[in-house]
Amino acid sequence: MNVTVYGSSGRVGSEVVRICRERRHVVECADIAVKPSEDLCPDIVIDFSLPQATYEVVAYCAKHHCPLVSGVTGQTAEQQAEIDNLSHRVKVVQRSNFSAGIALVTELCKMIAHAKPTWDCDIVETHRRGKIDCPSGTAKKIAAELATAKGSFGKVTIHSLRSGTNFGTHEIVFGGNGESVTITHRAENVQVFASSAVDVAEQIVAENRSDN
Repeated sequence: MNVTVYGSSGRVGSEVVRICRERRHVVECADIAVKPSEDLCPDIVIDFSLPQATYEVVAYCAKHHCPLVSGVTGQTAEQQAEIDNLSHRVKVVQRSNFSAGIALVTELCKMIAHAKPTWDCDIVETHRRGKIDCPSGTAKKIAAELATAKGSFGKVTIHSLRSGTNFGTHEIVFGGNGESVTITHRAENVQVFASSAVDVAEQIVAENRSDN
């Protein structure tokens, strides 16, 4: 497939580029200071850049009428509205976390929250120093889903740490009377995010080709 990668020099974006090339895809790199050329007709865009690039990314996808796989978090309401509008025209997959494990952890925690809605619920998320959005998009998404599962007892508190080179750790702590349950997801490298995003992109492109 032909893929344009925004944020190609970043931590996750550079890994996306490496994986795509390893899988024999044609890659066009784009970044804050590097605009994609017009030589490539993209099948899809994978975006791990910054919220500030939202308007450029959306315009590029709209121009080429190609799907978007986005792992960017921290968008403003206006930036999110642009992505939502794009989703009416092309396929958009937007996730705060592409790792397979975080989806399993979220489902498990929803079961606990539903079974024990009166228990306290706290999320402790730890990421590298310098991570811009705080709390993390993943923590906010988990908190929203757990609050729904807890119903009228829906308070979920997020605690954020920015330290060292942590790839991303999310601890969900449920506290009852005399007991507690802690579920932890720890990302050990950025490949877990990048490879899953490429998997999603490949699936979308394959589906589009089969439909045509």
